[in-house]
Amino acid sequence: MQHIFVVHGMRRGKQNLALKTFVEDMLKDFPLKFEVAFIESVEDSVEDVIERDIQKGIRYFKIQPLLIFSASHYLEDLPNLMDSFKRKYEDITFDYGDVLGTHTNVEHYIEERLKNYEVNDSAIVLVAHGNKRFSDADDELKEVVSKLNHDNLYPMMLYGELNIDKVLPPIAKRHEEIIIVPLFLYDGYLVNKIKKIISNMELNNQITYTEAINFHPILREIVYDRFNHMKKYEVTHV
Repeated sequence: MQHIFVVHGMRRGKQNLALKTFVEDMLKDFPLKFEVAFIESVEDSVEDVIERDIQKGIRYFKIQPLLIFSASHYLEDLPNLMDSFKRKYEDITFDYGDVLGTHTNVEHYIEERLKNYEVNDSAIVLVAHGNKRFSDADDELKEVVSKLNHDNLYPMMLYGELNIDKVLPPIAKRHEEIIIVPLFLYDGYLVNKIKKIISNMELNNQITYTEAINFHPILREIVYDRFNHMKKYEVTHV
């Protein structure tokens, strides 16, 4: 059996090494041997890691994506990859874990983040990646918002129906102060992209950003729980 934790990563560069180190450090107490694989990388890609292990004789894989919400990578890319392997090797078995952002502890994490800020009448905007073709991530983020006990709480995405250009201007007209909570694994390229987009909008608001998750200790609890409740993956993509 092989345990694989899947992260998005970058196609090339030192970012992947740093990300792998972060993941390994976060999971240093994990009791079983595991590997870290990347969706977007020319090195240690999910496909290469699985193929390498298959050649070593491994036939049972437990795949836990370290993705916040469901979008193309979770709903399409990884399932297509697993389907491809199952067609190629009939004796291969996969277990597949749920995304992280729908876990109850995410609500606790957000509440903890907001304790450090004077919320008052500020707008609280939860922002995640999103996707133009899949609305699942939008629905999941809306569900998180509905469970939090705060007024003036809004879901927003970098991409898709809830994108920044559509969602943020009306919020900015209603609230002088805006607190933005990035639901990303770490403060990296995508968080910086969000900040740049918002900066270019030249809003006359006081905008405060909380940290991204940055492998907060609660994330480890979520990952472990997701890993322990994986389901057997069945081929769904022909």
